[in-house]
Amino acid sequence: MSRNKINKPFILILLLIVLIIGFLFIIQPVKKFDTYELKSTSFKKILKREMLDSIVNKMFTGEKDFQFNLTEQDLNDIIAGKPELLKKGNLDSLHCVIKDGNAIFYADLKLFSTIRTQVILKTNIEVRDNNVIIKVDKAYMGRLPVLRSFLFDILKDKMKNINSANYEITFPIVLPEAITVNDFVITNDINLKLKVTIKSVSDFLALLNYFEKAE
Repeated sequence: MSRNKINKPFILILLLIVLIIGFLFIIQPVKKFDTYELKSTSFKKILKREMLDSIVNKMFTGEKDFQFNLTEQDLNDIIAGKPELLKKGNLDSLHCVIKDGNAIFYADLKLFSTIRTQVILKTNIEVRDNNVIIKVDKAYMGRLPVLRSFLFDILKDKMKNINSANYEITFPIVLPEAITVNDFVITNDINLKLKVTIKSVSDFLALLNYFEKAE
């Protein structure tokens, strides 16, 4: 009898230790990223690179369609140019991988300021009315699936424009009135189609002012 009494607590403690170790292993970061290749940029800078010369050549009036690709590198450079995203979410780093027409976000953080983990969001992205809509399809903490409702309960206190009912996060694209996003398709890159409509000198000057302030 006494032997069983000694063994049971020992077995329970051993089981608890195994469970804790297993949990810590499961939530460990799944993917590591090199940060030395990142070059801080912004969406505005990329538009300036792709569009400004053609707009200037177009002069004061007319319409012009633009089509170009945002690469995975471009996206991560844009993220690197927004350190406030990391600060608000208490994140150590944030990276995006484009795969099979979807965007997968990897967010590194520490639980209780000590335990390293990685929140992984498998998402679909679309643009509606010049707003980027990120819909979260699946969420993980390391290799452990987590409920999207649990994740959005956390996010709603840290981010604006959260739609918990549809598991969507909205990021407005601030553009001059003359620029409209016509199409947005993710394949191996993000293919963007935009239209610039210049009806007056004021439209033209507003575009030049917009690109002049590119950061």
